[in-house]
Amino acid sequence: MAMRISETWVESNAGRRSAVVLTPSTHVRVGRQRLEALRTAHPGGDLDREILAKVRSLEPADRLVVFRGRCPDGKGSWGFDEDLTEAERSELGFHLVSDELPTYRRLVAAGVFAIVHVEWGEAEVKAYRIGTQKLLAQLEGQSIQEVEADQDQVAVHTADRWILQHLNSFYDEGYDQVLRSVLVAHLSRFEERIPHFRAMVSKLPAAAIR
Repeated sequence: MAMRISETWVESNAGRRSAVVLTPSTHVRVGRQRLEALRTAHPGGDLDREILAKVRSLEPADRLVVFRGRCPDGKGSWGFDEDLTEAERSELGFHLVSDELPTYRRLVAAGVFAIVHVEWGEAEVKAYRIGTQKLLAQLEGQSIQEVEADQDQVAVHTADRWILQHLNSFYDEGYDQVLRSVLVAHLSRFEERIPHFRAMVSKLPAAAIR
C-alpha cells in the first residue's frame, strides 16, 4: 500500500475529535497514463475503498480525514509527474476530484465533517482547486431544472455541491501548521455545520452512500 492509515486526536470546544490521517509511505507520481484512464471513466481507487473501510470500522463519531502529501521522514510523497503541462495538471485535478467525490460523499455519510489535504505541492493544490470549481460549475449546471428532476439525483447533487464548497480543502502548508491555524482554530465553525449536512445526508438514496 502506498499510503499508511493512522488515527490521531485533535481538541475542539466540544472535546477531542478523531482524525484519520493518510500518509504516503512511498513516492507516488501521477501522470499521463492515469489522466488517460480517467478521461474514460471514474471508477474510484483501492485507496478510496480502504480509507472508507477504515472510517466505517471505527466507533461512530464525528471525525475528520487528513490526507498528507508527504511523509515526515522523507520516504514517501504524493504528487504529479513533473513533465505534465499546466493544462494537463488542471485537467488531471478535475478528473481526480470527480473520481474521488463519491468517496467523499460516503465518508461524510460515515461521520466525517471535514476532509483536509495538507503538505501538497503548489501545482497539486492549484490543480485540485481549479478542478473543484470546474466540477462545481458542472453540478450547478445539471441542477438548473431541479424542480422537474429525479429527487434522488437532486439530493446527490445537493450533497456533492455542499461537500465541494464547504468540507473539502487543500493546503501546501505543513501538517502541524494547518492543524493549528485551520483545524483547531475553525473546528467549532466546521462543527456548526454538522446538523445541516447530517440532515442532507439522510435524504440521500442508499446507492449513493453504499
